[in-house]
Amino acid sequence: MTAYFLIWIFYIILDAVINAYIIEELNTSPNHLVFFIIRGIAAILWGGLVNIVPVIFLDWLFFTGGSLWLLFDIVLNFLRHKSIFYIGETAMIDKLGNKITWLYWTGKLIVLVLVIISIINLNSYAINR
Repeated sequence: MTAYFLIWIFYIILDAVINAYIIEELNTSPNHLVFFIIRGIAAILWGGLVNIVPVIFLDWLFFTGGSLWLLFDIVLNFLRHKSIFYIGETAMIDKLGNKITWLYWTGKLIVLVLVIISIINLNSYAINR
């Protein structure tokens, strides 16, 4: 199962590299709707790769969505030479995070816990198959 997790993490890094290029080199903001759709397709494809079944659907959802939100920001900020705690300015979630910072970071902490639980559950499911 570890290889499958690494494939998803590689996708997140690739996504962040592309976004960093758009922001820094093209000097524009990424189209968030297009990337939302692409990320959804990538998550579905990853789910097919690991044979997601209804029993572990929520674990798949928490892992793909949560890990993307957590790791994407860190990688993007690193590539842009920003603090890992930097909150962007254009995405809706970033605008909310800049207005209600405590809620943003509390949400990230809750998502981190859900991602850890989902990794444990996904690994357990893979072992017991």
